[in-house]
Amino acid sequence: TYTLLPGTALPPGLALDPTTGEVTGSPTAAGAFGFAVVATDAAGQAVEVPGTIVVNPPLAGTGAVPRPE
Repeated sequence: TYTLLPGTALPPGLALDPTTGEVTGSPTAAGAFGFAVVATDAAGQAVEVPGTIVVNPPLAGTGAVPRPE
C-alpha cells in the first residue's frame, strides 16, 4: 500500500492512489510541495520515499495550470 507520511502533502488538487501509488489530478496552486510516500508490502516491510513536486504558475492568458514535472 501507499500512504503519505504524516505531516507531508501533495499539492492541492492531486491525490495518491493507495493501491497503485499513482499520483493523479490537476494541481490548483503553484509552488514547491515536499512530501514523502510510505510504501508497505504484504509482509509489512515499509520504505519511505521523499519527493518534491513543483507546480508552475498558469501560463499568461491561458488560465491553465501546467502539469507537474
